[in-house]
Amino acid sequence: MKASSKDPSKAKTERATARSQTISIAYDREADALSLIFGKPAKAEAEEIGPGVYARYAWQTGRLAEVCIVGFFRRFHKKPQKISVPEYVGPTMPTDKELRQDYLDYLN
Repeated sequence: MKASSKDPSKAKTERATARSQTISIAYDREADALSLIFGKPAKAEAEEIGPGVYARYAWQTGRLAEVCIVGFFRRFHKKPQKISVPEYVGPTMPTDKELRQDYLDYLN
């Protein structure tokens, strides 16, 4: 086996860049509904994931677009509760091509 002659102190390091995402928060006092919208609004389909908890997923990618909690104050005013929401819906994670298309749809 041949030993490497490269100096490890001069090795290039790559840093992962974290993607940021805007989350819009809206509360309708009359309806007692809290909405968390991830990124810009997208064409999406709603799915009830728990009693009074709805998740909307982008049609093309299955990416989580919004979470809506009906009866928010009534349910959460006394103590915090945990809600588990899948980030994606569908049989597989979206491909890079699907993510790019979802982003292009989002821009239009």
